[in-house]
Amino acid sequence: MARFLYGHLLKRIGEKSLYQRNLLGFLSDIGLGDVAQLEPMRRNERLKRTVYPALDLLKGAAIRGYETDDRGNLFFIPKD
Repeated sequence: MARFLYGHLLKRIGEKSLYQRNLLGFLSDIGLGDVAQLEPMRRNERLKRTVYPALDLLKGAAIRGYETDDRGNLFFIPKD
C-alpha cells in the first residue's frame, strides 16, 4: 500500500506547497471506495489499520507529513 501511495502522492503533489483532498474522495482515488462507504466507526478502524500506517511510512520519503481536520479533509505537506 505504501508503495502505491508514494506514486499517487508524488503525481498529485507536484510543485504544490500543499495538497488537500477530501478523505472520501482520496479513498476512492486510491481504490478503497468500499472503505469510504463504511459507517464512520468502521471506516476509522480500517483507516487506522491500513491507510494511516502506510502514510506514516512515507513521511520523509514522499511527504513531510499529513494532517486531517474535523471536516474530513486530508492535507499533505510536500517534502522540501
